[in-house]
Amino acid sequence: VVSPPPKSSYNIGMCLEKKLRGQLLLGTASECRIRLADQANAEPLPFIRTLAAVEPVVVLHDYLCHDGICNTYEDGRFIYRDGSHLAYEGVEHLFRHYDLVAESLRLAR
Repeated sequence: VVSPPPKSSYNIGMCLEKKLRGQLLLGTASECRIRLADQANAEPLPFIRTLAAVEPVVVLHDYLCHDGICNTYEDGRFIYRDGSHLAYEGVEHLFRHYDLVAESLRLAR
């Protein structure tokens, strides 16, 4: 099982496109990152942590978020396509970079 990713109240994909084009960005979205403090659910959904205690779950917060900030762009790749969905290239990057297939198999044992 793979948990849902952290969510944002704005379209991260659009934010990243504007940022890469050098267009003006204002407000809290100007960094195109997810701040866990700004999120209603700073932690993954409670049932995900409960499930992870008894079943193998890859919790995406654990890979995307560090020091209260969740990455939305890594190694030249968009991780998100909008405020709550991962981009295809983002999923591929996460699974390769963090070897999440091996991690899933390890957790399943």
